[in-house]
Amino acid sequence: MAALTLSEKLDQLGTRYDELTQELSSAEIVSDSSRFRKVAKQQSELGEIVAKHREFKQIEKDLAGAHQMFLEAEDAEMKQMAQEEEKELTARKEKVEKERHRGNSRRHRRR
Repeated sequence: MAALTLSEKLDQLGTRYDELTQELSSAEIVSDSSRFRKVAKQQSELGEIVAKHREFKQIEKDLAGAHQMFLEAEDAEMKQMAQEEEKELTARKEKVEKERHRGNSRRHRRR
């Protein structure tokens, strides 16, 4: 079996985060305060890294859209706008990627 990429691992954490969020809304867990606290803690620990990963993935989609707009633009003004959008998104992507990696590193140190 091939090793998972960072993105695949973070997608799995996102799935787990969603499962924990769903579990927190169940009547069964709300009535068990100790289990509720445990699940809430797990969910909270994943929250930041999952949010950064999802933001990163959205930026990648937006970047692909801006690039497509640049390729399809017929006038210079639209090409310029698309190019500026790509530049801004690339800078955001790099920033979020660093934060995403930092968050994942902190998560592994806590174990």
